[in-house]
Amino acid sequence: LEFRRVLFRSNQKHLNAYKLGFLCSSRVSNRAIFPCCDWATTLPSGRVLMSGFHSPIERDVLQLLLGKGGHSVIVVLACKPYATIPAEWQSAYDEGRMLIVSTSPEASRVSKPTADLRNDYISQQAGHLLFGYIHEDSSLWEYYRKYQNKVELLQHSNK
Repeated sequence: LEFRRVLFRSNQKHLNAYKLGFLCSSRVSNRAIFPCCDWATTLPSGRVLMSGFHSPIERDVLQLLLGKGGHSVIVVLACKPYATIPAEWQSAYDEGRMLIVSTSPEASRVSKPTADLRNDYISQQAGHLLFGYIHEDSSLWEYYRKYQNKVELLQHSNK
């Protein structure tokens, strides 16, 4: 996939840091929720986590990290950036702990092609990729297979 235009908003210094990518299927097994939340609460401070924070578990992980503090996040959007920063993100944004990236700044809403572009960007930019949960039928499976040399998997299902 080609990144024609990427829009950055806020602290771009995080782009030079070692980034941990986090991806999780939208539909997950109930047994995947606790390992993802446990992982997020034990993530050492100072890490830069990059994700679309689009799926329910990705959003839960973001809330845990923002509540805990000490973590920097790169939110990669698959559509144009928000006109205003969501209130729950504001303090991390103001403190320079959040970078918002849009891989499809012209798109008004998320679609399969823009989500694929976002997920590929995260997969390419991250030094290590963690999949919270993935099913072999998931569109994320291609990224798991393509980037296996830098992948860790918390939960997997082939059913």
